[in-house]
Amino acid sequence: MLKKISLGVAVLVLVAVVVFLLLPSPIDPIERRIGQSVPLDGVLTPNDALRDVELIGEGSINNPEDVAFDAIGRMYVGSRDVANGSAVGKDDINPQIKRVTFLPDGTYRIEEWVKLPGGGPLDLRFDRAGNLFVSSWEQGLLKIAPDKTITTLVADGTIIDGSPFEYADGQTIHSDGRIFFTQGTKGDFSSSRVVLDVLSGRGFGRLLEYNPKTKTTRVLIPDLSFGNGVVLAPDESYVLVSDQFRYTIKRYWLTGAKAGTEDVFADNLPGFVHNIFLDQDGVLWAAITQPRNLLVDGLSNLPWLRTQIAKLPATLFNTAPSRDERQRSRGFVVKMNLQGQYLGLYGNPPAKLNTISSAVMHDGYLYVGSITGGPVIRHKLKP
Repeated sequence: MLKKISLGVAVLVLVAVVVFLLLPSPIDPIERRIGQSVPLDGVLTPNDALRDVELIGEGSINNPEDVAFDAIGRMYVGSRDVANGSAVGKDDINPQIKRVTFLPDGTYRIEEWVKLPGGGPLDLRFDRAGNLFVSSWEQGLLKIAPDKTITTLVADGTIIDGSPFEYADGQTIHSDGRIFFTQGTKGDFSSSRVVLDVLSGRGFGRLLEYNPKTKTTRVLIPDLSFGNGVVLAPDESYVLVSDQFRYTIKRYWLTGAKAGTEDVFADNLPGFVHNIFLDQDGVLWAAITQPRNLLVDGLSNLPWLRTQIAKLPATLFNTAPSRDERQRSRGFVVKMNLQGQYLGLYGNPPAKLNTISSAVMHDGYLYVGSITGGPVIRHKLKP
């Protein structure tokens, strides 16, 4: 009797396995060759630098992906509330831009500057005329004038080179008015969408250029693996863009003999590179959302296995971010020069910043944002 039961269970398991293998997968993965990470030693030795911080806007600034400063030093930050615990999604509520004015006595004042019509604010950049450009998922690329008038420059869903523009993310503004910006991925964004992008190995993100004079948009790089932060070289000869899930920062040349071509500025980064920021001294600050994952890297050259993993329920991946010090993701910030040499690492942020998304240097301080947490943290940099 026991043997019959065991045989029956074995048959059921075998049938279940066969059925699972025959199920269609949501991805068509390609083989990826992942290089070994740069070693975390020397100037990249892990540390607790981001434990010595001030919390800006605790209780009133939520999920601040990025910050930007106007000409007189006021800080503008995206804030949104989430109902489902994910990074961003259709349950986002109360999307707005808040303004933080730092006062002479060391305190600050927070005010709601602009309430957005929907979506959620991600990357922020000012141009020389004082216009604030906002990448807002489900809204597109927006411009907010000093009088708070909102103009949609490239709407979410706009067909560009045969494919819809979705999930506006990073951006930077050229002196002639052109805007270089990224599409993170395609389709509705969710935590499970991120997992599928990583498992597929394909590039669904894009680097794009918007020309305000002709009101046209063109594709510069068509296949970023979750395109994110963008910065412009000091001489405007190239733009750098995060190729997040490939642990790479790419460069697209705008002038010179290489104009119209792309190459790799930095690869084999020690984690997923989110936003990047170039300060006035030519130092590049890169927010590393999560360090390398050995399982993810190990699966990179096993597309068949990734095909099967992608069939598993999305609930296994789409979980609320942990606030447990022992379980939260360990993001950090690295800085490098424009020759791609590493200059330092700032690590171990407070648990409130579950997922580091930006690092902006301003007036001797490093401001760090989070796509799943908050508030903004401010770290005093040593001279």
